[in-house]
Amino acid sequence: MSEGSARESGPRAWYAVYTRGRHEKKVARALSGKEVPVFLPLARKRSRWKDRWKIVDVPLFTSYLFVNARPDPGSQLAVLKTRGVVRIVGINGVPTPVPDEQIDSLRVVVESGEPVLILRSIPPGARVVVRQGPFEGVVGKVVRLSERKARLVVSIELLNRSVAVELDEDWLERTN
Repeated sequence: MSEGSARESGPRAWYAVYTRGRHEKKVARALSGKEVPVFLPLARKRSRWKDRWKIVDVPLFTSYLFVNARPDPGSQLAVLKTRGVVRIVGINGVPTPVPDEQIDSLRVVVESGEPVLILRSIPPGARVVVRQGPFEGVVGKVVRLSERKARLVVSIELLNRSVAVELDEDWLERTN
């Protein structure tokens, strides 16, 4: 797509795209094939496979990547029709741009080569829903965070009883 055509249809902006679990790289390749500019921030991580340890590049934000698209419905529909895309992140169902300075800053951090620590914004006490793993769909409350694990409590208030399980924090999504 030429610069001229982008200007004629309105300025481009960065949008966060929510993908199916573990589909970030596939979605990024598919969108690049459609000539949609994509930014998928990756971090190096030591991961255990069945028989060995391996260094792998994993998405910094599980199930998210960024696209640079025009705000018109046609451009966004092309993104939404991409296999593995769930939705474009927004407020009240309206796709909301991510400020360029945040994308630029994130790009500098990722490209620096320095180790990156991902900080989550799910505070203890927040209601969450599990989005992947064996407890997918379970709703509960985070009571404690430790390194990379969140203790999730599911309560049956009528019985005044609760159960707790520790889960990978990336599996959780905050609810209202």
